[in-house]
Amino acid sequence: MSASIERAAEVSANLSDIKSQVSQYSLDPNHHATLVAVSKYKPASDILTCYEDGQLDFGENYVQELVEKAEGLPSKIRWHFIGTLQSNKAKTLA
Repeated sequence: MSASIERAAEVSANLSDIKSQVSQYSLDPNHHATLVAVSKYKPASDILTCYEDGQLDFGENYVQELVEKAEGLPSKIRWHFIGTLQSNKAKTLA
């Protein structure tokens, strides 16, 4: 489930750029913002690359994709559901 060397380098560079931009806008050193990387339509290999670079928070907006990705990726990842929740999917997400 690993990305190609080129893809992993691209994902790592993009994540680094975003983290740098976010830190520039942190005005209050006592206030911490959490970067939630939205993984919608991204393969598990991209998520794993970000995780290996220290990114722990990921957002999914489809319950089934979140469940499938969570089962195959490290358990230390903190998943955030960012979509509209249908009542028939609530039990699966909980």
